[in-house]
Amino acid sequence: MKSEHFDRLVDLSCREGLPLRTYLVMMRRALRHVIAEDDRERQEQSRDIRAFKRNLPWSQSALDKYTEACRALQQHNRKLIVMYGRYLRDSHLALEQEIGWEGLCDVLCVNPVHRVEAAEPEKSLLGITWIGGQFEDSATHYGGNATGKGPITRAIGAAVTDWVISNMDKLPDPFAPDSPFYGVPTYHQQPDGSMARQSAPLVVHDADGSRVVTRAIEVSK
Repeated sequence: MKSEHFDRLVDLSCREGLPLRTYLVMMRRALRHVIAEDDRERQEQSRDIRAFKRNLPWSQSALDKYTEACRALQQHNRKLIVMYGRYLRDSHLALEQEIGWEGLCDVLCVNPVHRVEAAEPEKSLLGITWIGGQFEDSATHYGGNATGKGPITRAIGAAVTDWVISNMDKLPDPFAPDSPFYGVPTYHQQPDGSMARQSAPLVVHDADGSRVVTRAIEVSK
């Protein structure tokens, strides 16, 4: 999509009184463009950075400036994707009510043979995307490397990831006893850049009861 066509699409989607189905179709198209551009830019940036590195140390200054510009562009794209994802996450009930289950499946190109499976968690936008990311665009592909790469799926996933990263202090410790990652070792970055391993805590049982013993970080001496 040309940039002027994308700008026109965004302008049209901002009109008041648009049916939610039309808005979702436009948003999906805009997201597909943003994600495709982000993927293309990252490939080009990786190629250019490799070229800069071949001329080190003389290209160090140019490499630093280019890397910073790439980071800013990636952050801009990420914010845009997260913004769309937040709207979809927070407005899914309104979308579901107005468009309906079959309408959602039509807009997101869920193959009719997959709709029963997609409805098993719940008949919702989140059921199609966040819970079962392989269903969006399953009318044209299903499974394999395409799983979870639909534009609506990626936007909602980005919004949820952004929320988790911003609210780590409000979430329970995933490595605590009875949590999903209990028993998995963690790693801590040291001042010299190396990673030090910390084994999972031990639950010790004795005559006085049970207690959790935290293991020390295994720093190399």
